Amino acid sequence: MIGGAVFEYYQALGASAVTSLAPYIPPSGTPWEAYLCDRFGYPIQNISRVCFGKQYSATLNRPAQFTFWAPSNDSKIGGLHTDGNPYLMEGRAIRVYRSGALVFTGHVWQVEDAGDSETERTNVTCFDPLQWMTRRVARKMVYANLSIGSPSINLYVSLFTNKDDDVYTFQSTNPHGSAETARGLLNAANDYDGFTGLDDFYLSSIYRPNNATPASCTNQNAPSAGNVNIAFANSRVSDVLTALVGQSGNFDLEVVPTDSDFYSSATAGPFHGGSRSATFQQAYKFGWAGDYDTIRGSLLTKPWKTLALLKYWAPTKGSQQDAVVFGYDAYPHNVGSISRLVDLQNLTNNSVMLGSQNWAREVNITSVQTYGAGMDVQGLSDIVDPVLLDALAAEEVELGGNAKQTVQITPLAGARTPLPFDDFVLGDQVHVNAGSKLRGGFIGLQRVYGFVVDISDDTDTETLSSLVTSPQTG
Repeated sequence: MIGGAVFEYYQALGASAVTSLAPYIPPSGTPWEAYLCDRFGYPIQNISRVCFGKQYSATLNRPAQFTFWAPSNDSKIGGLHTDGNPYLMEGRAIRVYRSGALVFTGHVWQVEDAGDSETERTNVTCFDPLQWMTRRVARKMVYANLSIGSPSINLYVSLFTNKDDDVYTFQSTNPHGSAETARGLLNAANDYDGFTGLDDFYLSSIYRPNNATPASCTNQNAPSAGNVNIAFANSRVSDVLTALVGQSGNFDLEVVPTDSDFYSSATAGPFHGGSRSATFQQAYKFGWAGDYDTIRGSLLTKPWKTLALLKYWAPTKGSQQDAVVFGYDAYPHNVGSISRLVDLQNLTNNSVMLGSQNWAREVNITSVQTYGAGMDVQGLSDIVDPVLLDALAAEEVELGGNAKQTVQITPLAGARTPLPFDDFVLGDQVHVNAGSKLRGGFIGLQRVYGFVVDISDDTDTETLSSLVTSPQTG
């Protein structure tokens, strides 16, 4: 539990003090600890001892999830906070540490109270801040020509330049296209409608100095995904991000938990990392003009702590982990059950793109000879450039020309079973061996798309309860 003096210090914070506050680092010692915070990210108390049935779930390019249940009548759960509400309630933030390292930050999204003749319990579901993108509408953005680094790079071909009530269109053959569009969507969602707790990895002063080029980001690959076309009207940001990932084919998003960055104040301009470069501030244009600061100022009742940073990977996230092997009826015999689904539902090996003045067609001959023709026709009347049409058609038949394969694994507990965080992470490629009893079996590298970890109530044992992989790395 946070000591009384520290607790009072956090409660007394104002906008003027937030920039000088040292980040709160909880004590290590137990493998998994959970700290309840107010919705702005300021710690309230350690609730680790009343969290039971803990489970962490992660899926590539989707919000991570942390669930647990707690005794409803415990004072750490049902007691009243200084805001007059129960300590545990929907909208609170939560930080989860594994052996002292931050592995999850997010908000309490669902709270279910259940009671019977024996006990009362509260079931809690938390999502990382990417979940807020399912509740935010993609906003119009108009960017000036923005040049960074040397030589200068014009980041956009065109970006959301129609009227607010029209369909917004993004087209790009620029190699930075997917990452820069994702950045723009996130920043507009935060700046128009209030901060979500999810900030931008590129512009955060924690990870790179002002005015540095994107390629200099710490542990960050420079974006190379391009050739995307997205049109939407009143779409959720999450849907547009999904389209970005799907169309580019070699682009991933990663939510990086943090507790070291602050959303400074309503008067600091539309940037959440504190000290962002003037170059970026001058380049952004917003449709709400003079109303912008007034509206955001009314939403900001307290300085925000950034809960997580959105990181952009192009090429895709992950590494080949040759030491990680899962075997069913085969070495190393650490899988209890396995299923492999092969599905032709989304097969596209014959693609036609209809532009305003031109059209393009691409065929994946190898795929057609293997499976037969799977066709798709898209009307893209806003595209004039025939090169972009060709590129989009070529990418569609390359990505869609294979049957989708999904492997679900239930590992056995024990020393032979690799664990997330220690041995692999989302996006990594691991070896999966299935013995010949499973329709001849299969062997090879599979990309990790999701996993679930169960944490025992004594916090001493982790179990990898499920793993989702696929041999397709695109």
